Amino acid sequence: MSTITIKPRGNSYQASLTLKRAKVRLRKSFSTPQEAELWALKKRQEDLQDVATYSSRPGGSMTLKDLMEYTYARHWAGTKGEDTALLNSKAVVFLAGDHITADSVTTQDVEKMIEYLQRAGNSNATINRKLAALSKMLKVGKDLGVVTKLPTIRRLKEAQHRIRWISENEEAQLMGLIDPLCFVLIPFLVDTGCRLGEALSLKWTDFDKEFDCVHIWETKGGTPRTVPLSSRVKGMLLAITQRPYGPFQHLTGDMVTHYWNKARKVMGLENDEQFVPHCLRHTCASRMVRAGVDILVIKEWLGHKSLAMTLRYAHLSPKALLQARDKMEPSMPLLA
Repeated sequence: MSTITIKPRGNSYQASLTLKRAKVRLRKSFSTPQEAELWALKKRQEDLQDVATYSSRPGGSMTLKDLMEYTYARHWAGTKGEDTALLNSKAVVFLAGDHITADSVTTQDVEKMIEYLQRAGNSNATINRKLAALSKMLKVGKDLGVVTKLPTIRRLKEAQHRIRWISENEEAQLMGLIDPLCFVLIPFLVDTGCRLGEALSLKWTDFDKEFDCVHIWETKGGTPRTVPLSSRVKGMLLAITQRPYGPFQHLTGDMVTHYWNKARKVMGLENDEQFVPHCLRHTCASRMVRAGVDILVIKEWLGHKSLAMTLRYAHLSPKALLQARDKMEPSMPLLA
């Protein structure tokens, strides 16, 4: 039987439901504990009905399209990557065929998908996102007992793009040009390294009383983290505590992009495709690396799931290389 927990979170109540059969946890917030419990009970009943339906079928009779819809409902719906996951999963179902059974997808089928997508001009990164959706679907199918053997799904090598961060001069320019509605947001993103979506969803209850730290609950990786606040950000936030709900809830992602693009055009950077709000997160990471902050600390600060993500910034610090060089210097002077 799946586990339901209801707990207060700020001014709302969060329902958490663990579906053991599908190995997934669903979470959603409501105004009252009664609404939260009702939602969780309904989701559990839906899951039990689906499991009973699929378990009663002969092995392999669940179509890939059925599996896509099940995976969407149990894993992707309501997440930040919902739309992308749905598009990618629909693409692989189209390529495999609507009526192919989930258990009959072979390694050869996967290779044919890759070949087709390459001929269609998809980049390796785009193909990998589609393959990731297929892999997730098939793993869910194996948990349900409708997929007996997982095919080999190889990942294609992706090009390493330049990591774009902003200089102090660019930051000063941006601050002078950005719309006043975003004036506090820019340094907040630079100093905390938060993703834009994380920042926009913050409530005042997510900050500690002294405004020394902010607790990020809704993260891309699903793991909450706590981030310290710089003195300049702390001062700017204390000056806007009269804003209702949170510091940035008067903004949307589209609004920020609009104001950003206006400033970018004046700065003469409209053709720089990587000069986007996300580069402020890169800026935070790059400044910490150059300041000599331990790479593991940076990993925790940014909330990276793997160290490989953080190591992309490691080359930005020549200090460690220079220290290594000094250690390699001979202890005795070289003879002429």
